[in-house]
Amino acid sequence: ADIFINQAYSNNTKQSDLFYKVFNLWIDKNKTIINIGTSAIFENPNFDPIYVSNKKHLNSLARTLTMMNEYKRVRVINLNPSTLENNKIFDDSYNKLKFTNLLEIINFIVNLPQEVEISDLTIRSTQKKNQSLM
Repeated sequence: ADIFINQAYSNNTKQSDLFYKVFNLWIDKNKTIINIGTSAIFENPNFDPIYVSNKKHLNSLARTLTMMNEYKRVRVINLNPSTLENNKIFDDSYNKLKFTNLLEIINFIVNLPQEVEISDLTIRSTQKKNQSLM
């Protein structure tokens, strides 16, 4: 495989541990790692603090390894989407990001030339369902 999408979250730093292992395996290869984080690390202090802390850990680890290894060949992208459309915690009036939109962005990123790395990207939906005033 040439692309690893690191999206499976666990209630600890296992997502970071997995990223670290793949990064070290692929450091000198023309491959791409996409870490799926969350926009909550930047904009939602009331969200589950353990979840946010673990996602911040992943983001920080990826940035540190990227900066410490200036001659690496693997691309590392931290993708931080907002709440996705399948999220049941928030009701349907909440701005949820559609999977199709996220897929379009991932497709754009992986089709860039290998030497181009978008290191961090936060994505939110701009559309909110109309709510009746009555």
